[in-house]
Amino acid sequence: MKKSDIINQSFISLIRNKMSFINIILLVISSAIIIFGFSYMHSLNNFWQDWTKKAVDFRTFSVSYDYGNVSEQDAISNLSKIEHVDEVTSSNGYIITGTAVDYINDKVDGQLTIKGVSKNSIKVISGENLEKYVGEQVIICPKKFYPYSQAYKEYYKDKNISDLSNIIGKSINIKIASSSEVEKFKLVGIYDYR
Repeated sequence: MKKSDIINQSFISLIRNKMSFINIILLVISSAIIIFGFSYMHSLNNFWQDWTKKAVDFRTFSVSYDYGNVSEQDAISNLSKIEHVDEVTSSNGYIITGTAVDYINDKVDGQLTIKGVSKNSIKVISGENLEKYVGEQVIICPKKFYPYSQAYKEYYKDKNISDLSNIIGKSINIKIASSSEVEKFKLVGIYDYR
């Protein structure tokens, strides 16, 4: 018997025995589903872990306390003792809403939020970190800068993103929401949050 005869005989036997044929088909389909499920879960988990480590918003919590019974210093001291808490700071000036004046046009309104961060909490991909700029008005921005109040809604468009890598070391004019004055913030670095 030739090899081709053996293969033909096996195929004919498989078709005649319908139960074996159905079992093989079910085994192939279930194996494919399991492999697809694991690979999808693994890639989704990698994306989520990588993105949450880069995005400041996912690593920052605002916590309130009973102002009548606990002082701010005691609250900061108690929160600092919790495991996995890197840094606790006062909320004064921690989150500031403003407008990037240089980035207002017919596509974006320039709205942004400035958030304070702990030391080395952002992996800078170009430029410098904030450590040596104590007391100066400096910022680190995402490489893909999208200053718009509706950034997370259906109005978001990739073509309106500004790449800030070419203005590191220069100033960005920002009008703080609680003030009428425009202040200059030096862009010292950029990070990739995606």
